[in-house]
Amino acid sequence: MSGCTPEKELHVQALIEQDNVSAKNEQVVVAPVYQIWVRSFFDSNNDGSGDIRGIIEKFDYIKSLNVKSILLSPVFPLLPTMVMM
Repeated sequence: MSGCTPEKELHVQALIEQDNVSAKNEQVVVAPVYQIWVRSFFDSNNDGSGDIRGIIEKFDYIKSLNVKSILLSPVFPLLPTMVMM
């Protein structure tokens, strides 16, 4: 490293070595995630739209998939014009 003082160069080298050790000690955790589109997953009250209660009722099924986390897609209220008759 041209133009650096010896102290600065040693400091930079120590930081690089520290980063290399940290990278070697890090572990990558891979865990399956199950994404649920709430409105289309399970309708617990037969209104034509999936709901949180439906997810709770099917929790044993989700658990059987050995997933480590559940990702719920955003849930927005249906506008009256969007409800299918």
